[in-house]
Amino acid sequence: MDKIKELRKLRRKGHSINELVSLCVIPKTTVWYHIHNIKLLPKYEKTLKAKIGGNTQRKQKRLEVARKNAAQLLRGSDRDLSIAIAMLYWGEGNKKVANLLTQMAV
Repeated sequence: MDKIKELRKLRRKGHSINELVSLCVIPKTTVWYHIHNIKLLPKYEKTLKAKIGGNTQRKQKRLEVARKNAAQLLRGSDRDLSIAIAMLYWGEGNKKVANLLTQMAV
C-alpha cells in the first residue's frame, strides 16, 4: 500500500511510467492501473511533455539514419543483390501471414 501512495505522489510530480517502474520495482501494467487517471500538477506537465518530445526526436533521428542507409544500399555496387534479399525477406513474411490466415479460416 505504501508503494502505491509513493507511486501516485511521484506521478503527480511528473515522473513517466517507465521511471516509476524503475523506481518502485513494480510491473508496468500495475503502475499504469494505479496512475492512469492521476492529473499532474501544472508545473510538472511541461517536464513530462518534454520527455515525450525527446522520444519523438530520437525516433526521427533513427528514421533518418535508416533512410540514409537504405539510399546507400540502393546506390552501391550490390544494388541488385540488396533488392533480391529484400524481396526474399518480404516474401517470407507474406508467406507466414498467408499461412496464418489460412489456418484461421479452417
